Amino acid sequence: MTLIGRLGESPEMHPTSTGHEVLRYNVATSSGPRDSPRTSWFRVTSFVPEGPQRDFVLGLEKGTLVYVEGSAEMHSYTDSEGKPRSALNLVQQRLEVLSSPRRPRE
Repeated sequence: MTLIGRLGESPEMHPTSTGHEVLRYNVATSSGPRDSPRTSWFRVTSFVPEGPQRDFVLGLEKGTLVYVEGSAEMHSYTDSEGKPRSALNLVQQRLEVLSSPRRPRE
């Protein structure tokens, strides 16, 4: 699956049950007409090993426009209110930065 969208927050490290660490971040994509676009959110997990590439991804800011390729996995869970939910998660295979976050004009 391929996504082009903006980071919802800066990527964060999360420990796994096996003692490893993974990067997680959300990507927002927009579709539809400009006057009433629809936003879809995708959760992305990255298994980038420790080193410069991981540091680069961790340094990305909210709002950065990214291109992400990954394998999609459907995940079902129960939310805090006890309602069944599902989410489409991506396991990152490739990440490219297309542009920096938008800055307000001064």
